[in-house]
Amino acid sequence: MAAAAPASRKGLLDWIGRYWFQLFLIFLALHIFLRKDISVQVNMRSLGSVLESGYDEKTGGAVKAIPASLSLTDQLFSRGGGPDQSRAFYYLLYPKAAKKDGAPREMLEGELEKSRKLVERFARVALTERSKFNIPASIVLAQAILCSQNGESPYVKKGNNYFALTSKSGEYRSFHSAWESFREHSKRMRAGEFESLQRIPLTDYKTWASGLEDAGFSPERDYARNLVRIIELLDLDQFDRA
Repeated sequence: MAAAAPASRKGLLDWIGRYWFQLFLIFLALHIFLRKDISVQVNMRSLGSVLESGYDEKTGGAVKAIPASLSLTDQLFSRGGGPDQSRAFYYLLYPKAAKKDGAPREMLEGELEKSRKLVERFARVALTERSKFNIPASIVLAQAILCSQNGESPYVKKGNNYFALTSKSGEYRSFHSAWESFREHSKRMRAGEFESLQRIPLTDYKTWASGLEDAGFSPERDYARNLVRIIELLDLDQFDRA
């Protein structure tokens, strides 16, 4: 029996020496899993599908082509960023209009890239706010994209205000950092007219979007539809399941 023990240890050491690299990979994968290190990836649809798609949350059907002269475009122009940038963002929200107006492909590709970079920059922040304040990460990211017009609004450039948040006097607020803007937004979502939204499941982004519109988060036309459009365009609901 005494001789068998050293032989067994030697066999084990030989086996470890033979498969050390495979064991290292297993332990590395286990370490990453236990840390729950979430990799941020934005699974964008192809540009072709973007132009062909369009979802109306209220009717469940395709979004109708909307002439570029309608009021939403004027609202976007008034936020700053120049007419070309504003129109590009408008076309992301209304792909039928982009196709009807013959929007240049490179314009839409550039705007999609801005959306992707904004999501990659703030995905972890949105996940943190979801954990601390019970708000869907997809909603946080979609609101940041919509309210800041892909980070190009003057409220962002002058005051890191990604949600067009205003003070009690109605003036647009300024923040020292983008993170402060996200945190202030989260605090607002837990109080007043938005507090009832906490009863909505975190994975039900459509009901959250409708609730925000009904509660008057923004006076913008089609606010809920536009939030849903952005979430589904960028597959942001993947962060609600993370």
